[in-house]
Amino acid sequence: YIPLSHFAVDLHNVGGALTFKSFRSTSTVVFTLVEIVPAVPAGIVIPNQFSQTPLIYTCTVPNTIAFGIDDGSPDLAETVLSILRNESVKATFFVLGLPLLDSSNGLASIYRQAIAEGHEIAFHSHTHPYFSSASDADIDWQLEQSIAAIQQVLNVTPRFFRPPFGNVDARLRQRLADRGVKVIMWSIDVQDWLYGTSTNPEMQLSPFNTDLFRGGNLALLHYLYPP
Repeated sequence: YIPLSHFAVDLHNVGGALTFKSFRSTSTVVFTLVEIVPAVPAGIVIPNQFSQTPLIYTCTVPNTIAFGIDDGSPDLAETVLSILRNESVKATFFVLGLPLLDSSNGLASIYRQAIAEGHEIAFHSHTHPYFSSASDADIDWQLEQSIAAIQQVLNVTPRFFRPPFGNVDARLRQRLADRGVKVIMWSIDVQDWLYGTSTNPEMQLSPFNTDLFRGGNLALLHYLYPP
C-alpha cells in the first residue's frame, strides 16, 4: 500500500489512466491486483516517503498564458528573441547545457540578451536524454553539468526544469527536490514537432486553441523550425 500523497500528484491534472513505469529491476514484475482504497488495513507498514518536487502544469498568474521555450536551432534563437521583443512578451527559456558551452553557436550572447530583456532562464538537461532510461549516476551528471554550465556562462542559478520529452520519474523528482528545483510541464502543446516542417505550419494554432479552450495556460514551444 502506497498513499497517493507520496507521489505529490495534483489530482486536478489527472486523466483517466494509471501508469506504472521506470522499474529499476531486470526481474519480471507482475501486478495481480491494482485498486484504490479509502484506508490502509490495520497492521500494514507504509513505505517511507521520499522528497518529490511538484510537477507544474499551469501558470499561477491569473489571466496569463506562460510561454516555455525549449531547446532549438541556434541560428533561430535571435529570431525568436526579436519576435518576443516586438510583441512585448516575456518567456522562459529552458536551456541545454552542452550547446550553451559551445562558443561558436552564439547562444551564450543571445541568452544574456534574453536575461537583460527580462526573460527567465531555466534548464532542460545537459544533452537531452530520456531520463527514465538513465542510471542514477547519469541523472546526477545531467543535472550537475547543466546547472554548472548555466552558472558558468550566464551567471544564473536556474530554479525551474523541464524534462526532455516530458519524461520524469521518482528518482529525477527526488533529486530536483533536493536541489530546490521545480518541474515545469505544460498544458498547451502546439505540436510544433508535427506541424513545424509541414506544408501547413499554421496548423499549430489548432492544438493551441484546443488546449486553451480546455483551460491550458502553460505552453510548450521549441525554436526548431524557421517561420
